[in-house]
Amino acid sequence: SSAGYIASPQRDGGFIMSIGAVGAAGNLDSFCSMAGNRRVFMKYSASGLLQWTRCYHDNFFDSGFIYMDSTLDGNLVLGGMKFGTTHEFLIRKETPGGAEIWSKTYGDSAEVILQHMLATKDGGYLLAGVAYYTNSDFTVNYGAGDICLLKIDSNGNKVWSKVIGGSGYDYVWRIVEGPASEFSSGGDDFYIVGSTASNDHDCTGWHVDTVGGRDLYVARLSNNGNIIWHKDLGGINDELGTCGWPDGRGGLLVCAATTSDDGDVSHKINPVGGNMGLVDIDAGGTVLWN
Repeated sequence: SSAGYIASPQRDGGFIMSIGAVGAAGNLDSFCSMAGNRRVFMKYSASGLLQWTRCYHDNFFDSGFIYMDSTLDGNLVLGGMKFGTTHEFLIRKETPGGAEIWSKTYGDSAEVILQHMLATKDGGYLLAGVAYYTNSDFTVNYGAGDICLLKIDSNGNKVWSKVIGGSGYDYVWRIVEGPASEFSSGGDDFYIVGSTASNDHDCTGWHVDTVGGRDLYVARLSNNGNIIWHKDLGGINDELGTCGWPDGRGGLLVCAATTSDDGDVSHKINPVGGNMGLVDIDAGGTVLWN
């Protein structure tokens, strides 16, 4: 069996598709001779032509990569998790031939789960995930699980880290590049998209009336991780932000699973189950339409 995880845009206009596969029978075998759990990365050009493939073992009990970026110097940077006593962020840079240039981990003992990775204009990377405890990389913990962000430079050195959340469970799913603005020289501010079950600290404006329920959570942050604004969007039931991308006007489009029909949610189609919602939010945090 196999499942597409994410298509990562690349600097040349193409994208890298990351696909997880289990077993050893199917058309992915033409790309990967490994048996068992494996991760296949396929690089496509801007016109959709397959340019190359790479394959790695994907072992939940050891380590596994889920993101890949082709760098300006022709090498590759992979992002994933290392599993041991606790989970850690794992970043590795390697040559096109697969030789390791460097490999680093972050968040040991904080129990961190990587959710997304974004290349930044300075050649570094933003890592986003969920942290359950504190350590030297993530020194704050507000509750059940918090959004954690880590900025590294092109050599894998930590530049800054940030914890965002409240007393409930807070989750990040995507990082989206922001527009150039007065908040960030060079336009390296960014948005995060996820969900929140909190109504305190960095997550206020909760709509849900049941313990454990979630709102869509969207925040715009400066290039040093400071919150410019944040939004809890949703209704009395459950919302989960799943993806986001620039809207072409400086704001962002966000898609979310929703079971509400009140508050910020309208036009419900399925009266008894879940729906997929789409929201356009401008750079100042105003909802333009949903």
